[in-house]
Amino acid sequence: MFYFYNLTRGKLRVSTSSDAVEATHTVSTTEADLKLSMEGNTITIAAESPGTEFMTNVQTMDGQNLVVYKKGGDYTWNWVEAERIEDFLDSILEESDREHFAELIMKRADRLAMLELVKSSSKKIQWSSYLHLSDSPTIRGKIVAAIGINDQILMDYSGEIYLENLEDLGDIDLTCKELPTCIKRIQKATLVLGDTLHINSHVAFDNVTVKYNFSNKSVIVVKGGAGTEDMPVTMKKVRFQLDINVSTSRDPSDVDLLDVESHVTLDTCELSRSTGGGALVHDGGQLKATGTMFSGNNKHGVTVRGAGSKAVLEEGCTLSENEMRGASVEDGGCLAATGTTFSGNKRDGVDVCGSDSKAVLEEGCKLLDNSFGALVLSGGRLEATGTTFSGNKEDGVCVSGKGSTAVLEKDCKLSDNKYGAFVDDGGHLEATGTTFSGNKLDGTYVTGDGSTAVLKEGCNLSDTKEVNGAFVEDGGRLEATGTTFSGNKINGVTVSGTGSTAVLKESCTLSENKMRGASVEDGGHLEATGMTFSGNKLNGVFCGSDSTAVLGKDCKLSKNKEHGAVVVSGGQLNATGTTFSGNEKHGVTVSGTDSKAVLEKDCTLSDNVVHGARVKDGGRLQATGTTFSGNKVFGVAVKHAGSTAVLEKDCTLSDNVLHGACVKDGGRLQATGTTFSGNKVFGVAVKHAGSTAVLSGCTLSDNVVHGARVKNGGRLQATGTTFSGGQGLVVAKDAGSTFVLTGCMGRNGTILADATMEVAASYQLVGDMLIPSESGDAPR
Repeated sequence: MFYFYNLTRGKLRVSTSSDAVEATHTVSTTEADLKLSMEGNTITIAAESPGTEFMTNVQTMDGQNLVVYKKGGDYTWNWVEAERIEDFLDSILEESDREHFAELIMKRADRLAMLELVKSSSKKIQWSSYLHLSDSPTIRGKIVAAIGINDQILMDYSGEIYLENLEDLGDIDLTCKELPTCIKRIQKATLVLGDTLHINSHVAFDNVTVKYNFSNKSVIVVKGGAGTEDMPVTMKKVRFQLDINVSTSRDPSDVDLLDVESHVTLDTCELSRSTGGGALVHDGGQLKATGTMFSGNNKHGVTVRGAGSKAVLEEGCTLSENEMRGASVEDGGCLAATGTTFSGNKRDGVDVCGSDSKAVLEEGCKLLDNSFGALVLSGGRLEATGTTFSGNKEDGVCVSGKGSTAVLEKDCKLSDNKYGAFVDDGGHLEATGTTFSGNKLDGTYVTGDGSTAVLKEGCNLSDTKEVNGAFVEDGGRLEATGTTFSGNKINGVTVSGTGSTAVLKESCTLSENKMRGASVEDGGHLEATGMTFSGNKLNGVFCGSDSTAVLGKDCKLSKNKEHGAVVVSGGQLNATGTTFSGNEKHGVTVSGTDSKAVLEKDCTLSDNVVHGARVKDGGRLQATGTTFSGNKVFGVAVKHAGSTAVLEKDCTLSDNVLHGACVKDGGRLQATGTTFSGNKVFGVAVKHAGSTAVLSGCTLSDNVVHGARVKNGGRLQATGTTFSGGQGLVVAKDAGSTFVLTGCMGRNGTILADATMEVAASYQLVGDMLIPSESGDAPR
């Protein structure tokens, strides 16, 4: 083994010959710290002019190494025993200028001789002996400080290092004599790397700092087959850093510090400030990293590309401040991370792109302060459990494109992002036990045909700073079960645009939002079953232009600061088995032409601070089997021309503080089989010209003052209706008020009229008889 040091003048010509090797090499004046492995009976070293004349012929000495170096202006040489070589080289290195290094290229030699040596030796084979018979290293350019083994047949590769694979030779344990010295050189000097290095599982890096620049190639390449799952290439405490003082290239194209096509393990390593990426895993490569940092690289921290390629990032890994992405998973690659932080990357913390590409983020992962926390595109898939997506400038999670999916499981948190989650262009989000809180705009935003978000048990969308818990538009779809939407700046859920749908199922709660629990607008559609809208600053549900809201069994709209539900501008509300109670104004408000609320079996509008239901400005209320009770003013109020309330079979208006129903200003009430009872003033009140109440088969009983009262030009028409309790029926004194009774009954079963009777005067029922009312002073 030759070692050449500090060759600052002239050139040396080295010649050797043996059965295995014939080689001549010239050492230039610009080279230093060279090592050359040769075996021969006679070695000739001669100086070439210009330079100090130097020539020696030496015989090889078994087990020793020949060192040629400059001392006192002249070249000298020395034989050093193998066990002393490292200390001797260190003493020379301390005196050398370390400005120039050499590149090691392994050239093809006698493979058969190498194999014979391996087979005939003990299990322990010195690496230097292996080199002697397998290759004749030639020195040129810059140094690469490690050796490698590859599966494929040994061939000539300019700028690459290969040794023959030993896998078929059994369990052979190699010991390296040269590698420790190379590592010490790296530790003590700036190493300028340009060409590729191929390594294998027999070479372990430990506690090394590599400073480098690029010449458009990766610094370290681990080729396919170099490591195995049981024996991966291992690097421990290896730190790669850009040396600005010596770097000559800033070309970022396909330049990665670590190129993995086989099994590689990183332990407490650092891959940073690359002009390209940190690590590239491709063509079936397998990377496993623990406590490793990929930071400040000009592209991605880690790239995983291609089917079968996988990167596993375990506790303590950090991918930060990269110019593009923390991790990019492409073309069917796979990323699995636990306890890993992706932070401060200029684009995405994690990007998953392409069909069959997959990223799995487990407990303790954090995606912080990136542009996007995670971006899933073009059919990629993200799975996350116990992961935090926080402080990202755009979305915590973005899922875009048909076939793209993000699945967020228990204890995921999406907080303080612009959007918590953004789903568009046919993407799909599925979340369970996930919190979306404190985001600037919407907790979850779903837009575009085919885009879906499914929120399952334990999800919470709360405290958005500017907009909604969830926003669905332009054909998107939201499904939620057991989910809470609370404390958001505007609405808990907004559904906007034709084809947009939100389906809220059992145990969902929309509460304490600054405006509405749910707002359905511009053709949107809401379906809700078994859920609660409560304590919102305006309404529980708002249904606007051409929109529909369908509230199913066991929905509750309670204690909202204004109305339980509002229907305006042509919207439609359909409710079955729904309760509207304790709202600060009305249980249901219907306003505007073509606006409609349909209340079906078992709906209850009770204990609202003003009316159970209010219909105005041309709106329409239609109710069947519905109860309006205990409201502080009216059970039902109908106001303005064109406004209509239709109460059908088994409706009840009872125990309201003023009237069961009040019709005024041209409104119209139609009631069939309806009971008005126990109201504190009137069962039905009709007033003003054009206002009409039509009762058929109804019962007005036990209302405290009158069963019905008509005044100021109002009209009451009753058929087969019973007036009992209180004073029954009162028609006000003014001549414009009218009533028409057909087959109606008094308190004791007396028939009030056998035929149609129109009275344009003031009458009241005393006992079982209608009599004129001279005073006209019945309560209003």
